[in-house]
Amino acid sequence: VNLIEDCAVDPLDLPAYVAEIQALLAKYHTNAAYYAHAGAGELHIEPFINLKSPEGISIFRQLLTETVEILKKYKGSLSGEHGDGRLRGEFIPELEEGDFAIDARLMTGSSLGETIDATTKAVHELKKFPEVQKVVTRIGASEIPTDPMPIEMTDIIVNLKPKNEWTSASSYDELANKMSAAIGKVPGLTGGFQYPVQMRFNELIAGAKQDVVCKIFGEDLDTLAFYAAQYEEVIHKVEGAKDVFTERVTGLPQIVIKYKPNAIAAYGLSIADVNRVLRASFAGESAGQVYENERRFDLVLRLKENRRNDLTDIKTLMVTNPDGISVPLEQVAEIGIQEGPNQVQREDAKRRITVAFNVRDRDVQSVVQEVQSKAEKTIALPAGYYVKYGG
Repeated sequence: VNLIEDCAVDPLDLPAYVAEIQALLAKYHTNAAYYAHAGAGELHIEPFINLKSPEGISIFRQLLTETVEILKKYKGSLSGEHGDGRLRGEFIPELEEGDFAIDARLMTGSSLGETIDATTKAVHELKKFPEVQKVVTRIGASEIPTDPMPIEMTDIIVNLKPKNEWTSASSYDELANKMSAAIGKVPGLTGGFQYPVQMRFNELIAGAKQDVVCKIFGEDLDTLAFYAAQYEEVIHKVEGAKDVFTERVTGLPQIVIKYKPNAIAAYGLSIADVNRVLRASFAGESAGQVYENERRFDLVLRLKENRRNDLTDIKTLMVTNPDGISVPLEQVAEIGIQEGPNQVQREDAKRRITVAFNVRDRDVQSVVQEVQSKAEKTIALPAGYYVKYGG
């Protein structure tokens, strides 16, 4: 069981500190694996203790207490924290699974071709690392959508070589930071680094693939997006918070047609006439039926595909009035492209938006506490809006 790790002291004091830790482990007859980074002043300790026995629990408590006392003597800290000698908190210990799973995302509404292009560039950047053995990507959802994803989302699985063969990094966190900077060179692409199994468990537990998720509940989508941006700004200022991602609830391009009632009436048309032409041209309208033995099928007519791909095609669509006069649609309506809702997520029958992030080089508990403290001081949510933390 990993009980203590990343005990940081002054690099000059590390030899004396190691000697005291060795004596402490020998005192309790505890076998342990440990290794030191002299340049960083860090000692990684992995004692093996049977926590199923009362004796093991007693050793566990004594070992932690005396380790903290030794750390205070050298003004060090546990988990690489700020030298206060306090034990930090995690939800469950992280297991080094040996590979990375990258949750990569592009802008909302990106095409399949754009996603493939950006993912290919990211894979090219990742393969520059000597630690990488193989890279596999998956875009969107499979034919059986047990894990539904839009085409602007990609899972990139990075198979790594054994740790003793690494040359550009000494730890998973360090390698993840360097890889994150590398794929950040790809325009429009953001990625969060996790272990494959851990990422799936995070998603099952909290509905997000990252370590920590802030869920903001409310009614109005624009208001939710506004406060989510404020939380994202706060989280970026917290040390240890990495791969910050805000759920996109808006930003999907939509063609919006606003009718001009006066113009429609002046040409002797009705809104129902214009609606029928639009529906028939783009969605299709039944013009009759086709019989095949005992089966019957609707014969649906609509414009060819090459006449339904551009905004100009809609503007030049001809609408005919009862007198046989054809009028372009742009004469009786305002036509344009606007950003609309991308998705509406609900939980407990309430709309919500999430701001999620991973934690590296620090423990989860202190990061969440700092985010909560800073958010409470700088963000005042309106009535009916509230936030929950999960992960």
